Amino acid sequence: MTKRLLETAHILIYDPVPANGNLSRACLLNLGYRNIELVITLDALENRLKVCSPDLLLCEVAAAEAEVCRLIQSVRQGSVGDSPFPVVIAITWRPDSPTVGQVLRSGADDLLARPISADTLETRIMAHLERRKLFVITSDYIGPDRRLDPSRSGPECIAVPNPLQIKARKDISIEKSERYMAKAIGRGKKMLNLEKMRRDAVQLCKHWRNLEGCGIDAPDFFEILPAMVRLSEEIRRRADGTDYGATCEWCDSIVKSAHAISLMTNRTEGYLSHSEADFESALRVVGVAALAIGQMFVEGNVPLPPPPKPVVKDEKTLTEIFASA
Repeated sequence: MTKRLLETAHILIYDPVPANGNLSRACLLNLGYRNIELVITLDALENRLKVCSPDLLLCEVAAAEAEVCRLIQSVRQGSVGDSPFPVVIAITWRPDSPTVGQVLRSGADDLLARPISADTLETRIMAHLERRKLFVITSDYIGPDRRLDPSRSGPECIAVPNPLQIKARKDISIEKSERYMAKAIGRGKKMLNLEKMRRDAVQLCKHWRNLEGCGIDAPDFFEILPAMVRLSEEIRRRADGTDYGATCEWCDSIVKSAHAISLMTNRTEGYLSHSEADFESALRVVGVAALAIGQMFVEGNVPLPPPPKPVVKDEKTLTEIFASA
């Protein structure tokens, strides 16, 4: 361990059992770390992550595996906290298959089984400092690449900022390392967001191809449309304020049209409460917008015109529907 790392690394521990959390903190203190926080509730953990970005996060997952793992993936997705890139080590008393599976899917870097020692923690921390895995980005996962065979086909991996490695640097001042960290996180988030939007755009186009081939009486119709709304909202969140902000209007168009379609249809009995022209016009907007977003992210960054407005016989009726959507 370098002195710089021990003095400057910010470590956040979550453990609902204070005695266990204090043991983890004692192990880290014995190693020489000084900037250590301990929280004992998930609400406190989420609140701290919203206002600070730890370099290392130690999370006890036993007894609340699903909730803790959802929070870890929220950090990776960038919806909680400023940085998706802290080194995350999950800890558990119960390393059974379901727990291991949830932790792996959460995007955590590592999983340790209790009891743990200072030597074990030191070994794992140094491993992530020196050899952090590349990250893989899919439509529903952001985190370390788990493939045992790197040559196996799959999503392309990206290198992400390693806060422990940055904090361990001795060739620059502490102030400069903080600025370097902020720039590295900014670049990493931009790269991650672009790749995630590209992945989501691919899924959005696939969903549209499936949707246009089925009517409202098809069981999949009311599953595909909400999925497209979720993808559109996620793309909009990531695109807002970036060079890809032009897609926000298209995403809004999908969301609004989907809500209007829901108001036009009765899922239980499978009939239209408004004219078929209204329905087809709103559905057409969903398709045009989905394909335009796909063109933007999949085929390249091309200028997009404003999204079309539905053209129907009963314009007043559709205006009222959209106003209530």
